[in-house]
Amino acid sequence: MMGGAKQVINDYIDEQRASQAEWLADKGIIQAKDEATGQILTPEELGERYRGNPTLLLADNELEGAEAVQSFVGYEAALLALEAATNRKKLVTDLAEFKEEAGKILSQINTKSPNALSEALGQYGAEQVYKDLGLKQNEGFIHRYHGCDNMMDCKKRGLVEIEHKGYNSNSTHLSENKHFERQGSDDKNKRWARRMKKKVPKVGQASNRKGGPYEQKELALWQSILDKNGEKNHLAIFTNTESGQVRYFWQDDKGNLLPPKDGTKQEFIIPEFETVKRTFADGLKALKGNK
Repeated sequence: MMGGAKQVINDYIDEQRASQAEWLADKGIIQAKDEATGQILTPEELGERYRGNPTLLLADNELEGAEAVQSFVGYEAALLALEAATNRKKLVTDLAEFKEEAGKILSQINTKSPNALSEALGQYGAEQVYKDLGLKQNEGFIHRYHGCDNMMDCKKRGLVEIEHKGYNSNSTHLSENKHFERQGSDDKNKRWARRMKKKVPKVGQASNRKGGPYEQKELALWQSILDKNGEKNHLAIFTNTESGQVRYFWQDDKGNLLPPKDGTKQEFIIPEFETVKRTFADGLKALKGNK
């Protein structure tokens, strides 16, 4: 998990604990004493004792991501928006899991993009599909602004490339590059793998690009794809950002969508979608400093 995502979770849980402690003390339900002085702590003092104790420890290489997400304009407001949104209505999905996913997504997408909300919802829909299919994050994949959206590992199928979209309709459109190679096709992936191979000399070099410096494990992943001529499994996921419907399709080697097998249901509605959508909208608004 990226340092930025962990920081969002830590700050949220910190505030949750502190607020709950303050409320319980204010209502006289609990009392706490300072071990050194024996004095009863005020609700505010008790709350402060809960702050600053991270739930998820940050590794050295994750500190930069944590500092970056905290430096966002309106970051504190975004946390409050995330808190307020989930109090509007109880989510059918597990609340803690939703918080973690929302924090991770907000730290990964380009929040300055005019399509940021669609991107967030498209990624959130994809996260639900990963759980349905039992897909696990490939450790060599690093999220960047260009290239595919994700690489996942599947016990049955092996490496799976992901393209996820957030559209305000039931569109299943996948774009093509200037070479007429569709997203999710073997040819497009082979071309991208060749491009990534050229980045080997830049491994470890300081960079402000999304995802940070190129890493050896990242280029090893793309080399393995190049060795197989771009051949692997491809999965396209489409989230309707108006209805919350998510549909997913396996793709053939040309990137064409394959129809579901008989009896296989490859679609669902995101539970409490309007609450989920408002949460991301409020969070993005706060991260942009309400501009």
